[in-house]
Amino acid sequence: MNNKMMKRKQTLKRIKLVLGFIPSILLAIVACILASYQTSYWVFFVYAAMVALFLSGHRASKMLKEE
Repeated sequence: MNNKMMKRKQTLKRIKLVLGFIPSILLAIVACILASYQTSYWVFFVYAAMVALFLSGHRASKMLKEE
């Protein structure tokens, strides 16, 4: 592969990494909003955000080890 293709491939990998962390951030924001309205559903969103963050972090570490 030429240098331009390698850079493009690395950029796509980094975009995938960022897109993996966005759901966990959004879930945490929803959890904060629900907690401010004193609903009990916020606990579910906190756990979902933690799971999404763990999975995204695990995927990121695997991808970065490959480079």
